[in-house]
Amino acid sequence: MKIFLTTTIAFTGLLTFFQIYNIMAKSKTETQGYSVIKVEKLFEIRFYPAANLAKITSTSKSYRDLGYSGFGKLAKYIFGGNSENKKIAMTSPVHMDIGDSISTMAFVMPAHLTINDLPKPNNAEITFETSNPEYVAAIKFGGFANTATIEKQKLILKNALGQKGLTYFGNFRYLGYNPPYQIFGRRNEVIVSLNDANFSTEKKATNNENLEGYPPYPASEDIYSQLKEEKDLDPEDITKKKAPNEKEGGRNEKNFKNHMSGDDLDIPGSDLDDHEEQIGNEDEENNNYSLGGDDHNDLEENKN
Repeated sequence: MKIFLTTTIAFTGLLTFFQIYNIMAKSKTETQGYSVIKVEKLFEIRFYPAANLAKITSTSKSYRDLGYSGFGKLAKYIFGGNSENKKIAMTSPVHMDIGDSISTMAFVMPAHLTINDLPKPNNAEITFETSNPEYVAAIKFGGFANTATIEKQKLILKNALGQKGLTYFGNFRYLGYNPPYQIFGRRNEVIVSLNDANFSTEKKATNNENLEGYPPYPASEDIYSQLKEEKDLDPEDITKKKAPNEKEGGRNEKNFKNHMSGDDLDIPGSDLDDHEEQIGNEDEENNNYSLGGDDHNDLEENKN
């Protein structure tokens, strides 16, 4: 009994150490990049740029069958089962898409490799594909995934999208991030592609949002878009309203090509300008609006 207990403790310790080591090693594995656009209570919206995938096509109708038939084939390819006997680094996640007639499983290729860099697979069932950039909704869950848990998360995500008024297209897809022997810290996700219209509508709603303290007004009242100058009001006659004095469609400022003298500007003392002013030799201090020279001795009030 003592030997059994000791053996059990030792085995448990080794298993725990192996799992911790596996988690640490997994943290160094390249993960497909994406940007988080928005985080909701149950899911998040992401943007995925284009990525290169190695994939197999199957008629499997369950994730278990697709995993059994596809994982080994793809693993052999990256472990050297190709025309160059080249080993390719494992990345995450593994993509699984169960369709009505066709299902696929795909490995994401390292980001530094282009399609032309990838060696030809020995297995003709493996093909390459570059995914389209896309917005997706993603829901995360832990533990070991199976058809039942994946379908449950699909339903949760589907209902959450409906509540938010977000539309989607295509199949709900499963993303697996961990090897089958990892027990702790497992990460699973279900994603689905979102229509671009979701984001244009959201942007429009944001632009039209009323700001506190700034009541909305129609665009027709925007003075910057009317392009008309208005006549001054006569302070003695408050019954009259301002009216535009420019022609229809004209701008409210004069064009320098048509008018460059500036003689329409209300400049104090401009009525006293003469030839000397035009050539820049006017002694402005001798104008009657001046303070009377350096000694201020010519003020109007001192002339009486």
